Amino acid sequence: PRSPPYPPPSSAGCQQPQAPVWRPEDARRRTMELRSSQVDTGSLEDQREILLAELALCSPVEMPGIVESNAGRLDEGFYAFLQQRIESSEDADETVALVLLRDCITDLMQQMIASAV
Repeated sequence: PRSPPYPPPSSAGCQQPQAPVWRPEDARRRTMELRSSQVDTGSLEDQREILLAELALCSPVEMPGIVESNAGRLDEGFYAFLQQRIESSEDADETVALVLLRDCITDLMQQMIASAV
């Protein structure tokens, strides 16, 4: 079996947590891309779920474009939906990822507003 992408815990007292190390063999190939604009669903909840997945799975290079093209959908309702997902998550890693994603979206939206003024 493969070893985990992070070093094993040490018994040498309190240490700074170490970030996982990325290795090429850990990478997964994306076999399908789905853009939220390609899906026609009647449910606003489904649309928000798809947009959230798109934002969570995109590369950092793609994120500004996705945020810009969906700026009208990243409204108070989307933020409330995202906050509910953060609060209801039982997985600590998912919670951290969703909080980071929320902060990134907020930063990009603020940059868009600042550049428009």
